Amino acid sequence: MSYEKGVFSAVLELFEEKRTNSRLENQKRTQKIYAQIPKIAEIDRELKNISIDAVRESFTAKDPKKLMKQYKKKSLELQAVKEELLAEQGYSFGYLKERFDCKHCEDRGYNGINMCNCFKKALRKESYSRSNLGAFLNEQTFKNFNFDYYLEQKNNKYGVSSKENIEKIFDFSKKYAEKFSLGSGNLLLMGKTGLGKTFLSTAMAKVIIDKGNWVIYDTAQNILLKIEKNRFGKESNENEISRFSDCDLLIIDDLGAEFKTAFSESALYNIINTRLVAKRPMIISTNYDNNELNDIYSERIISRLVGEFVTLFFFGEDIRAKK
Repeated sequence: MSYEKGVFSAVLELFEEKRTNSRLENQKRTQKIYAQIPKIAEIDRELKNISIDAVRESFTAKDPKKLMKQYKKKSLELQAVKEELLAEQGYSFGYLKERFDCKHCEDRGYNGINMCNCFKKALRKESYSRSNLGAFLNEQTFKNFNFDYYLEQKNNKYGVSSKENIEKIFDFSKKYAEKFSLGSGNLLLMGKTGLGKTFLSTAMAKVIIDKGNWVIYDTAQNILLKIEKNRFGKESNENEISRFSDCDLLIIDDLGAEFKTAFSESALYNIINTRLVAKRPMIISTNYDNNELNDIYSERIISRLVGEFVTLFFFGEDIRAKK
């Protein structure tokens, strides 16, 4: 697991804030009850003194276990009286106990040394937020993928139907996500617009994030604009740029739609080459085929796309148009 730097600290801060709010809310309820039922304030003071006395006397007692049993009995009796007083005034059982969102870890995030499921869920949520995919991660999942938009009729050009083709791509993508590691290799999703490339990229991203990996998604245009602004001083944010090279999986969408300059070509090459050298996987999608990409990019970029990526070719009718 290698969540983005800052994810753990952000979630820890969130849990600390929850516990602080819980304490403050409990203090407000307690002060309200003390004002309304002064006897409960007396009982709480007595309970506190019992705890102090029990610890102090246990060091000199002839039978510490018997002593602790006596103090425990007295404490339970006082707590029972306290609950009766609350019930008489219409308050529910445990009204003065601190309340937590998670009863298992009491909003600490851990049960001993084991990470609580609520903390894991918060880590995933924070990672979703930082991936740039947002709500798509809930909507565009393997479970929600619809094969009905693809034709069963055999395509003479490709030798299979678009439905058979997408089923193979779907299975490959699902296995890639489920078995993802830093040695998983790279994918090039190629085909015209509206054929499910971004949908499957998002579906893979969700599974990979849920496994505890750091995933960043963005369009080629946005990535290159951010690098350009950082390079020429319009916006200086090295941490933002380093995310593209440091994340476990970088998903670059819509390759080829970006504005072409010598700088953008060089920046794109640097991203791809840096990640290849570091063996950090990429998923790149494009609406262009091999011949069109050859016309757009230099040989050094094309050679890496051809030699270092597994190409998944999409064909069929535009699903967005059908919808």
